[in-house]
Amino acid sequence: MKHLVALDLHKNKLVGRLPSSISRLLSLEHLLLDHNALTGWLPTTLFSLARLRTMVLHHNKFYGSIPWEIGGLVQLHDLWLDHNVSYSTTTMSTNIAAFVPHSCS
Repeated sequence: MKHLVALDLHKNKLVGRLPSSISRLLSLEHLLLDHNALTGWLPTTLFSLARLRTMVLHHNKFYGSIPWEIGGLVQLHDLWLDHNVSYSTTTMSTNIAAFVPHSCS
């Protein structure tokens, strides 16, 4: 699955933590996992997906701080984290902070 470009598993009743092995999907551009019951911190390995353009994780149960590594996702245009337990954006890099408050409202 190293050539997988889009992973759309929204509304699939997924539960538990997002596995760090997701970072093996090096060609991934679109990650849609919204409207599930995923929990925990976002694994920092998620932010090594350099081609990621869309990350839709709203309506889950994620919590914690958004890792500073997210600033390395220079192609990321859409980030949706609203309707999770709690997130802090204080540690974010400035190259993504401009649009995160809009997406996380």
